Amino acid sequence: IMHAMRHPMKAISLLAALLLIFSACEFERSELYDEAESAAGLQDALFNLHAVSVGYDAVNLEWNVVPDAVSYRYFRALSDDFTSTSPIEVAGTLYNDTGLTPNTRYYFMVCAQYSDGGEDCSKVLSLRTNSLPVPQNLRVTATTETSVSLAWDAVSGVTCTYVMYRNGVALGTSGTASFTDSAGLTVGMTYTYYVKCDVSPFGQGGQSNEVSTVIPISAPSGLTITSNTSTTVNLAWNAVAGAVRYQLYRDGIMIGDLTTNHFSDWNRNANATYNYSVSAVDSGNRESSKSAAIDITMPADNFIGLGYSMISVQSYSTARIYGSNSTN
Repeated sequence: IMHAMRHPMKAISLLAALLLIFSACEFERSELYDEAESAAGLQDALFNLHAVSVGYDAVNLEWNVVPDAVSYRYFRALSDDFTSTSPIEVAGTLYNDTGLTPNTRYYFMVCAQYSDGGEDCSKVLSLRTNSLPVPQNLRVTATTETSVSLAWDAVSGVTCTYVMYRNGVALGTSGTASFTDSAGLTVGMTYTYYVKCDVSPFGQGGQSNEVSTVIPISAPSGLTITSNTSTTVNLAWNAVAGAVRYQLYRDGIMIGDLTTNHFSDWNRNANATYNYSVSAVDSGNRESSKSAAIDITMPADNFIGLGYSMISVQSYSTARIYGSNSTN
């Protein structure tokens, strides 16, 4: 080329020759690509290898009847290299491949065999088996000092045994979409849960979302009425370890946020009935469940009753006097 560059006409001729050679190569390569694509298209149309159904551990495959084919060889592998794969002889054009692993990609190919010993093979088909179902929307429905109740959306379309995990360790199983944990819970501890679906005989699928909850302190016990009048109720209850305050409820409405374990409820109505319960609150502002509730019916106002009696007596006495005067 350096020699040609010293002679412009020769350089132009050389370049032209190189361009012609390059163009010819490109044309030939383009033809090869076209032929390959055309062959692949014919191959795909000839076999039309496709999945009829895909399951957790099985794939049901079907292909066209290939003219003049006397039998078929079926290949399945974990890659598109079938050199180390032993084929399966198939007489028809339908094959149900079982014993597969859930959520795994497989590669399939079918070859048609002819009486003269020739063979044509389909394009490689790649499919992934179904993943095992994953429970959704795990949630804590209730937390007490002795139990944690959980629920989630039920998995449909498959028989599922749910396996509940607490802090990464399998805790137990359930046949329904709910679970109650009451196994050795500690007040003030945080527990994290997730659930998996076990589909026999395939095993467990992926884990659900995680949820956490803190075990609250115990509910107060021993709520009692220590004394009362027609307008005041005096209450007391047992102190709870770890409680920094208490919340007192009357008829379901909180009426006191207290640091003591006793309370006087004033200005009540005579003859009215009231319902009381109390909860404990820890240093993390977590409230316990409510205590057992108690009811009280307020007595009548003694002063009002006495006044009414006096008025009645006075009226009666006056009537007698008037009656005596009229007689006389």
